[in-house]
Amino acid sequence: MASTQFRNPSGQPARGQVTSAADMAKLLIIVMKLPEVANFWGKPSHVMRVSGPKPRQQKITSTVKLVSDYDVLGGKTGTLLPGCYNLALLSQAPDGHNIVTIVLKAPDPQSLYADTRRVLDAVKRGSDWLIKTADPLP
Repeated sequence: MASTQFRNPSGQPARGQVTSAADMAKLLIIVMKLPEVANFWGKPSHVMRVSGPKPRQQKITSTVKLVSDYDVLGGKTGTLLPGCYNLALLSQAPDGHNIVTIVLKAPDPQSLYADTRRVLDAVKRGSDWLIKTADPLP
């Protein structure tokens, strides 16, 4: 991830924090290889156990509006500032290949999902393209 600088582990906005779509795709591919994440990431909600000084159950609700669409395997939204809506999504193509879709800096949630749907619709229509990578997708 040569084009990324995170300033905090939470994903909250921070001055000087930057990334690229390519780096976010790399991160998504690695994260989806972790069973702790992959087993619940594509679900509308999940209850996780939090350990530590105050153990508890915490319900997590997905903000990805496409969870039930397009054979979505998982994804993460992020809003850094008004007018900066982001999405990292892993879905499965009709031929079984996994598709990583990254949308950065959409001006509003409607544009974020419209752009994502355009990409996924092109794949569903059978657009004949596949990017070969040295590290196959999960």
